[in-house]
Amino acid sequence: MRLQCIWFNLLVRFDIIELCGSCMASDDVDNFLAHLSRKRARDEEENKKKMASDDNCIGALDGTHIPVTVSAEDRPRYRNRKGDISTNVLGVCDPDLKFIYVLSGWEGSASDSRVLRDALARDNSFQVPSDKYYLVDAGYANGPGFLAPYRGTRYHLNEWIGNNCPENYKELFNLRHSIARNVIERSFGLLKKRWKKVNKIKQRRRKDKQINDTEGDDKAYFRWNIQMERSLADILREERQIGHKGDGGWKAIAYNTVAAILSAQFDIEVSADNIRNRVKTWKRFYGIVSDILSQSGFNWDATKKMISVDEDNVWDEYVKSHEDARTFRFKVIANWDDIVDLCGKDRATGEGAETCAEAAEVMTPESDPNNIVDLESDTQGFESCQVDHVSPSSSCPKRRNQNPSDIPPPKKRGTTNILADSVAKMASSLEHFINSTTQKLDPIEVYNEVIAIPDLSPDEQLKAMSWFIENEKQFLMLKTIPTERKKGMVLMFISPRA
Repeated sequence: MRLQCIWFNLLVRFDIIELCGSCMASDDVDNFLAHLSRKRARDEEENKKKMASDDNCIGALDGTHIPVTVSAEDRPRYRNRKGDISTNVLGVCDPDLKFIYVLSGWEGSASDSRVLRDALARDNSFQVPSDKYYLVDAGYANGPGFLAPYRGTRYHLNEWIGNNCPENYKELFNLRHSIARNVIERSFGLLKKRWKKVNKIKQRRRKDKQINDTEGDDKAYFRWNIQMERSLADILREERQIGHKGDGGWKAIAYNTVAAILSAQFDIEVSADNIRNRVKTWKRFYGIVSDILSQSGFNWDATKKMISVDEDNVWDEYVKSHEDARTFRFKVIANWDDIVDLCGKDRATGEGAETCAEAAEVMTPESDPNNIVDLESDTQGFESCQVDHVSPSSSCPKRRNQNPSDIPPPKKRGTTNILADSVAKMASSLEHFINSTTQKLDPIEVYNEVIAIPDLSPDEQLKAMSWFIENEKQFLMLKTIPTERKKGMVLMFISPRA
């Protein structure tokens, strides 16, 4: 009885079944197993009915995010749209909640549609049978082998709760589509309930959620030229060098510093939002162009600073499925090298993505005929070996007529040298960090410079002194700009939003 209770608790704990009241009160194991078998049969039949009535629908697919731990350098690529560090996993299942294809390893910043495109293009690619299709959500595009719902129409099941019945044919289609596609959501749900660690993504609010910026706003309010963009890139490199770029992106102090320097350099009003929007535009350019160059038939013309195409029909076929790339056919990006340097490491590459079959192939060692040893032969490998008398104190046999001076010295292990090099690099990095963080400003100089700024209150003067004594680069910029602009720069840095 004790063993039965333990088994029963384990089944309930891992949500393998949902038991009715009669079965919970029963102590008969046979009745319990019979009930389990009947319930599984009912669930399988229900799942099959939920799929589209068309026999050509063979399953559903979607992406899910699994939390991972990566180095600080790789975190920008693994940070998803909710701000968590994760990997995007593509899963495909049949109506019986069985996974038939899985592609894992893509960084969390990659979209679901991009992961699916990679799955279709791999050597061990995801195959869709002819005249068959899978159900997908609105994050994917309609196409051969994939059926998506109507966009801009109610879709999710929680939107149909109560008396919210479909009002037109699109809503009716989306309701049935959502019910049928829910099989992949249930499969992911069972997987994450079974292994709790794959579902421990801590949702948190990001500061940039409050920013209601859209791409292209900089074009409506601010116009850039190539000199300004090159100066922007140089200043951003300096900010990155002093640590003003974290794994979540550029810090607010970086945007403010760049805006102040560009305003003084070009004698125009540049805000932190202008800088932020321009960086977003650069990231969009990099994403579109790098996807184009990853395809065969496209190259980058370093002289003209634009994409070169081998044949026009290759471009026409590509833009049919990538509408956002249409304007880049003859677009000149003069600062492409700067964009690659500043935005290249923040975008997902999919280098670690692999399917189950690919992972098994990598982990399976290849057989080497030279490593085969014939255990039946007692003298294999010793026919030409002649051994003299070996004393008890000797550690290994010596060959005949071989002088001790002819024996090469044993090779030293390289572990000590590698360890010493690592310690030396750590010491050099620490020394560089200490030198970069050591204050070189004279407090009297900072005091005199701030006091000379007109119309600052005593509290503002104290805040400015405290801030500039810790930020040498910004203080040097303060000394460079005209006197009438210094107050604005000081207030921008000491304001609570900075």
